[in-house]
Amino acid sequence: ATYTEGCRSASWCRQRSKFDNILLAAYWCVTTMTTTGYGDLVPQTVLGKLLGCGTMLMGLVIIALPITVISENFAQEYQTQELLKLEAEEEGMLEREQQQQQQQQQQQQ
Repeated sequence: ATYTEGCRSASWCRQRSKFDNILLAAYWCVTTMTTTGYGDLVPQTVLGKLLGCGTMLMGLVIIALPITVISENFAQEYQTQELLKLEAEEEGMLEREQQQQQQQQQQQQ
């Protein structure tokens, strides 16, 4: 059991730590960072906790990597579509200007 050294006056300083070793602390960190579970069902053995950590981290890798590629491709396609819209608008404006110039030339003649 670990206790906080040098703090004897406050009651919270004398409470027993829930992390008796580094593996328990690491398991808590991985579970918290991956936001998996509520703590109602937890593995009891070291092997179970290692397997749980591996599963959580692989879940992140399986989800996180494709999402970055998909979102990048989406952003590129969106930008391409926006450029096509702008080009179409510019072409339409040029055509209108040319038509106006032709009408003005016809009116002058």
